[in-house]
Amino acid sequence: MKRSRWRYGAVALVALAACTLTTSFDGLTGGGSSGADAGPDGASGADAAVGGSDGAGLGDAQDLTRPCSAPPTTAFCEDFEGAASRLTFGTVDGGAAEIVTDRVHAGHAAMHAKGSGWFLRDAPAPSLFYLRMFVYLASLPAPSPSIDAYFALFFTASLDGVSLGVKSGVAEAVTHFSLGRAQATSTFPVDRWACLEWRVSTAPPGDVTASIDGAPVDLHLADFVPDGSSFDLTATRFGVMTFPSSDGTPEAWIDDLRIDTQPIGCR
Repeated sequence: MKRSRWRYGAVALVALAACTLTTSFDGLTGGGSSGADAGPDGASGADAAVGGSDGAGLGDAQDLTRPCSAPPTTAFCEDFEGAASRLTFGTVDGGAAEIVTDRVHAGHAAMHAKGSGWFLRDAPAPSLFYLRMFVYLASLPAPSPSIDAYFALFFTASLDGVSLGVKSGVAEAVTHFSLGRAQATSTFPVDRWACLEWRVSTAPPGDVTASIDGAPVDLHLADFVPDGSSFDLTATRFGVMTFPSSDGTPEAWIDDLRIDTQPIGCR
């Protein structure tokens, strides 16, 4: 079976080892099929590579409303209260995504995802935005030279984009086709809820920074948008995405997710 792949050059990867890696994005395919195979309604290639487990492509995702109270500057908010009937989850290769009540940051519900499990927001992101989510990792993923794990994937119409997550125990940001990658040096907290906030600018030249529990970390991804070009983010996956597919790990609990045009903070 042919597989759709996005390629990275020689960069620092999951086990903090510099190596050349071809990263498979099979985790983006619907129902475990590969991106080069036919998708729903005859879609193929890149169009099929972003469907969920139900075979839906980006254009078929739900138009999600803001379920939680938020100021006017908020573009999106999800607290997972009542989300079982509102969100459609996608999984692949043994991944899982569900609403749980036994481990929450606030309220009565949170999202639990492992392997490759997510929900899709089919709506554009502002050119400058802040993404805040509370993340619980029971333990850090086992080191691996080939597995990428992300909590949020922002896509452009051409399937370029920005991935935000934790790899090798530290926060990481990656741009897909321009080969940009940046990692923090401080270890991500485990066995407790951590407040993870990203600042993302897709206006040229492009800029990504991060903070954990309100304190900036030494992560800076820059210069990934050439002058005169556009980098419009049209859809987002939230959950745990591993590339290439894994054995069902890592796993994370996510709660109180928000996208805003102003800094959000951890309250």
